[in-house]
Amino acid sequence: MVSSSKATSKTAGKKTPASASGVPVYSQTGQAAGQLPWDAAYAQEKINLTALTQYVRIYRINQRQGTVSTKTRGEVSGSTRKIYRQKGTGRARHGDIKAPIFVGGGVVGGPKPRRFHAKMNKRQNRALLLNALAWKIKETGVVGCDDAWLALTKTKQVSDALTSLKRQANTILLVLPDRSVALAKSARNLAKVTVTTGSDLNPYAVLNHQLIVFNQSCWNKLFKKQP
Repeated sequence: MVSSSKATSKTAGKKTPASASGVPVYSQTGQAAGQLPWDAAYAQEKINLTALTQYVRIYRINQRQGTVSTKTRGEVSGSTRKIYRQKGTGRARHGDIKAPIFVGGGVVGGPKPRRFHAKMNKRQNRALLLNALAWKIKETGVVGCDDAWLALTKTKQVSDALTSLKRQANTILLVLPDRSVALAKSARNLAKVTVTTGSDLNPYAVLNHQLIVFNQSCWNKLFKKQP
């Protein structure tokens, strides 16, 4: 469950806060390597918790598979013979043993396969993505990594690079331009790291991770219409 307390990231050591004009970028060794452009208007925008909560609800609804199914008395395997005669027994009248009142019988009103679906329009999705990022940036939960990170081919190298950021986070979202790059293949071996692309990024993923690490080229492509 996504909550404001879960979204807050704890940091260790020195950290460079995000300014109104950019997000800090770091090299593989944790050295400052510039900033990612960020519009000051978004930095001052009020966080819309109501809309973000609604998005989380819609996202989780769409993750439901809807494949659960129960059998009615007509679908249960078994004999259709009347279990005992209608009259003279002193007991209630019954038909076959597949009736819902018997153990192993059919289910009345049970769930059947169905499609769960809800949506928001593209403009809302875009606005809420910016809103979620603004929230994370204010909490210094977003950092950038330069393009030299893309050359990392070993899981140990990726782990060391993330450690050099001096951020303590149980969940890290690594946003890359492509899942096929060497960095993505190495980072996905780390239990606390989730790899995604700029085109697949959504507000739920941003809120559900304590630290967001953006590739510099991916950020510039995602916000190419912004200063």
